[in-house]
Amino acid sequence: MFRVVSKALFVMPVVLLTVFSLSMVSPVSARSSMNFAGIFLGHFTCTFSSSSSSCTVSLTGYLWHLGEFAGSGAGPTGAGSCVSSFTGVVTFTAPNGDSFTTSSTGTETCSSNPNIYTEAATFTVTGGTGRFAGATGLGTWTGINFVKSNTCSSSSCTALGTTLEVWKGSISL
Repeated sequence: MFRVVSKALFVMPVVLLTVFSLSMVSPVSARSSMNFAGIFLGHFTCTFSSSSSSCTVSLTGYLWHLGEFAGSGAGPTGAGSCVSSFTGVVTFTAPNGDSFTTSSTGTETCSSNPNIYTEAATFTVTGGTGRFAGATGLGTWTGINFVKSNTCSSSSCTALGTTLEVWKGSISL
């Protein structure tokens, strides 16, 4: 009988202490947010006509706190004059295939050199895959673009060039 009571006296405080300790633990947040910043170098191809414009871009770079990334996207759509607004979509893909997608809205401004123009935009993270599944976030990016060649026909022009972009923002996973 003494042995059963002494076990109960030992086990009961341990159980109560465990339950009390677990009740003090804060629930783990389902989402964590982190800031990031990065620099990308890439190439673009843009086609402009009197009625529309479209661009494709491929980027390679590094996002601090997230690692190496490659980016690809479409946009800016709506650009093509010296000061114009644009929209665009870029998907950033990590070496393991995980990715997140951004949607941007910004302005493009020409410089005194017709082969150089700048862009400034805000972006929203609209989702992702792998570790970025369900990702959300926002931020800004700026870029400087160097046109290497510009060929025109009677109905459109195609510009090829290099872009250098700086991205910074936050992402919630």
